[in-house]
Amino acid sequence: MLSGFDFKFYLSILWRRLPLVLFIWIAIASAGIYAAFKLPPVYQANATILVESPKIPTDLATSTVSVSSDEVIQVIKQRLTTRDNLLRLSEKFNVFASDQGLSPTERVELMRAAAEVNVISLGVAGQNAATTFSVAFRSSDPVVAAQVANEMVTVILNENVQLRTDRATQTTEFFREEVGRLSEELGRIEGQIVSFKSENSDSLPDSLEFRRNEISRIQVRLVQLDSQELTLREQANIYRRALENPNVATPLPDAVASPLELQLADLRRQLAQRSAILSETHPQIVALQSEIASLEASIVEARRNSAQAIRNTENAADETRAPGQIESTLLQLEASIRFIGQQRDALERQLEQIMASIEDTPTTEMSLNILERQHQAVQSQYGVAVASLSAAATGETIETSQQGERFELIEPAVVPERPVSPNRKMIAAMGMAAGLGAGLGLLVLLEMLNTSVRRPVDLEEKLGIRPFATVPYIETKGEVFRGRMKQLGWISVIVFGLPAAAYVVHYQVMPIDLLVEKVLTRVGLEKFTL
Repeated sequence: MLSGFDFKFYLSILWRRLPLVLFIWIAIASAGIYAAFKLPPVYQANATILVESPKIPTDLATSTVSVSSDEVIQVIKQRLTTRDNLLRLSEKFNVFASDQGLSPTERVELMRAAAEVNVISLGVAGQNAATTFSVAFRSSDPVVAAQVANEMVTVILNENVQLRTDRATQTTEFFREEVGRLSEELGRIEGQIVSFKSENSDSLPDSLEFRRNEISRIQVRLVQLDSQELTLREQANIYRRALENPNVATPLPDAVASPLELQLADLRRQLAQRSAILSETHPQIVALQSEIASLEASIVEARRNSAQAIRNTENAADETRAPGQIESTLLQLEASIRFIGQQRDALERQLEQIMASIEDTPTTEMSLNILERQHQAVQSQYGVAVASLSAAATGETIETSQQGERFELIEPAVVPERPVSPNRKMIAAMGMAAGLGAGLGLLVLLEMLNTSVRRPVDLEEKLGIRPFATVPYIETKGEVFRGRMKQLGWISVIVFGLPAAAYVVHYQVMPIDLLVEKVLTRVGLEKFTL
């Protein structure tokens, strides 16, 4: 006996309240036992799917579907547990045949609670461990559980193939469109470059050195023209004096070359100079040779015409021949001087144009560099896109031929032989324990609320005095006998009467489960029906 603990007093209280404790205990225990044996059995059918590694070595070819198997499983699980899919499964296999009154939302919630998809890793994580996952479905009908589980497996396998194929196809289509877009962009930029070079052909940086050489050539040619013009003017002055004073013997210079002959001599001089530093096939050498040949043909034609003109004038008088020849030579000299002036003007205009084009070259080069940088950037993107398209096409082929990572059913769901729940013994034991705890708890609560004086200790605590002696209530033998009989009567009623009453109600009036269901429905707790 513990110090300060009045065991007899509390034992007497327990004896006095025993009928109430037994009533609560038996009522709750009976409800627990009833629930344990009335709850419908739940069968669970399981199927196992293995995640197979790619059949083709990844160092030779890889799939463009880079998602992990865990992510694929999660995506498929979300698609599998959509409202439409769950309702389709419940209707196809008549999962809720005994609960036709359920709403679609309730059916979806029950289907989601009954379906399970769990990933299982075989081996040590991070060491290329194989992965499997199980698909399970619970139902009160074992056949329905197996059928729904196998249907879920079929949906998962089809969804995996569809998911991987769609992603591979979308990747290939994306890069195909990207290659087409970049190809059009390249064509557009190349067209801009061609147009820009055509519009700015005179100021392109590639011809800068050539134009500088042309400036030197033109300057040298201008000096030569000045020298030729000076010589021709001196000769013209001599012929002009001879024409003005025919009686004075004036020594005349040699025959004067025509403008075409002067130009031919200049071109031959240029050809000799450039042939020393350029090859015979160089464009400048070829152009000079062609120009020289054309000019020679023109000179031959001019000489032929001149000879014909001389033959036509041979019949003229002798006294007019000499002055006519002098005048003809003078006119030829003046024509050569004018031709040299025209050449000078043309060369000066050409020099101005070349100088202007050299001044515009930096701006042209900057704009051309911008276009070429754009072309290089797009060209680089185009090369990457083409390589990616090739890899995507290979990955699509791998997925469409199912040579990549795929799911394989290694254990289909079979009809379960034993239910997985409920644990009837555990529920019954928990009901009995809960009943006993509730009865004792109520007893303790009643005693805590009872403030009446029943012991000398209570008298001391309430009044603050210590009595000399206390006289308990002394019952007669008859009172003791009647009290015990009353107690036994209540116990008998509780122990035997309650089960008998429940038996009579269940078999003579209405089944208890139906009665409980009606009561719960009446009070709005139909969700808790068994």
